[in-house]
Amino acid sequence: MSTTKSSSERSIARTSQYASVGTALGASIVCVAALGVALLLEAATSARSSSTRSYEQWTADISKSWTAWWTWVLGDFTEPTSYKSPLASIGLLVGAFAAYLLWRSSSRFAGTPVSYGFGARFPWMIGAVVLSLLATNLLFRGMLVDGTWQPTFVVVASVPAAVVLLYGRGWAVLGTAAVLGVVTVPPLAMVLIANLCVPTGIPNVVGIVSAMAIGGAIACAACRFLPWMRVTDDPPPPHGRVRVNVGHSEAAWTVRRVLADFSEAQFIGSEWAGGLMIVGACVGFLIDPTFAGYGLELLPRILFAQVLTSAIGVVLWRQWYRAGGWTATYVPVVSSAPTAVVAFGGSWSALVLGAVLGAVLGAPVARLLAKPLPPLFHPFIANVTSMAVTTLVVYWSLTAIL
Repeated sequence: MSTTKSSSERSIARTSQYASVGTALGASIVCVAALGVALLLEAATSARSSSTRSYEQWTADISKSWTAWWTWVLGDFTEPTSYKSPLASIGLLVGAFAAYLLWRSSSRFAGTPVSYGFGARFPWMIGAVVLSLLATNLLFRGMLVDGTWQPTFVVVASVPAAVVLLYGRGWAVLGTAAVLGVVTVPPLAMVLIANLCVPTGIPNVVGIVSAMAIGGAIACAACRFLPWMRVTDDPPPPHGRVRVNVGHSEAAWTVRRVLADFSEAQFIGSEWAGGLMIVGACVGFLIDPTFAGYGLELLPRILFAQVLTSAIGVVLWRQWYRAGGWTATYVPVVSSAPTAVVAFGGSWSALVLGAVLGAVLGAPVARLLAKPLPPLFHPFIANVTSMAVTTLVVYWSLTAIL
């Protein structure tokens, strides 16, 4: 009996060891590929003369030109990843709907289930986000004058999607989610940036994600007192049980997981959406390096930092993904990693150190903060709070070291 048990334990240990090697291999592959893409993008654009007028002209025209306004709204879908690129947003949305259609058909190519397996709620979630985004940009359009930036994108990555995923499908839920998104997070973000980030010199992302956390808590609390907000059940999948595991190797799973992290902030969580968003961002950068990424021409390094921090996080916290689990390895992807690049002028040392620190802190801090959340308070509240903590630690650490 003891011999059998010992043999079984050795087999489990070998399987775990092989899985760890596969995860590390996949992480290495995706990081090398991302570094190659970043260097190629920089090389392709280094010989071209450029100015910062593209981005500045775009922001200056928003309050005067409806064409500029519409492209700004479209760009909001990818501002959570620090791209603010209409082409990247098109890639994100095309990938998201492709993942949704593949989910509906139970295709083996669906990959990671869209919106955490709540595929039936995906169209309603997108509807709430679009409605809230349009209302926010119309309401605050007058503040986007003379190139003044405002965080109109915050509704893409906060309350509207969270409320729909919590309560389910239906017009009442969609409308409530959209309205709560407009009245909570954007005003809070503007106040915190103006009264906290600017006076103290801390990165704006800290004020933005703090507003998401506070606004998310307010919205979730409000929904519990609204009589028409009731949790609804989803219909069964249209073609029977949806495939969850694609059957790829551990290395391939790791690559897919890293790509999926790029669309987690928008509550999509699909490698299709994340991968096509990256393609769109790269194409946009090649067309005009001064457009995407706030005109700083740092998009290649931002992209590499994001891939690096996600890959390290997936390797470190792989055990939380096992058996269909999930963890917030995307936290530094949309917060501390791009901040480290932008705040320190694209420094390679800041990029690498920021990616490592973010990967170490992001997911476990989010996991710890999620434990005390009451029912019907979406875990994204913990995730964005972790973003604030992680970004501050990374920023202050790099400031002290470099």
